Amino acid sequence: MKKISVVALLLLSLLAAACGGGPTTPAAGGGEEESSTPDAMEAEAGTVAVTATEYAFEGVPAELPEGETTFTFENVGEEIHEMVVLRIKTDATAQELLKLPEKEARKQVQTVGFAFAPPGKTAKKPLDADLVAGNYVMVCFVPVGTTAEDEKAKGPPHFTKGMVAEFSVG
Repeated sequence: MKKISVVALLLLSLLAAACGGGPTTPAAGGGEEESSTPDAMEAEAGTVAVTATEYAFEGVPAELPEGETTFTFENVGEEIHEMVVLRIKTDATAQELLKLPEKEARKQVQTVGFAFAPPGKTAKKPLDADLVAGNYVMVCFVPVGTTAEDEKAKGPPHFTKGMVAEFSVG
């Protein structure tokens, strides 16, 4: 089975986000329900604080409520990381989608948006999204070994090392 062209998928994701390919809107705060977990409380308040490390996303709750949500993105790792959020339009899992040929995978997702941060930095702009019910995946497509914006590492994408997070909305 043909592997996804990581660069092409990233470019298509970025293009879709820039052209309104996802439900990206300014966030305005959120729910008022109480919860006992810090991640759930942040999500209900309309903000999810995502932290990137080698090679994982931290702070992503398994479930989020529908509505306007702001994803902040901090990179505490030594490599460049990105947070690409995609809504899965089918019953496929993230792992199944990441094994498909690019054209087939693109048909099964909708780009919500993305954020980018160099090592030791926070993204200049958070990802503001109006989340609708469904299953989502957060992925980093940056090649392993990328430590500076002008460096062109040739390693496999970070998602192949486990930098994938799935969550549901509803």
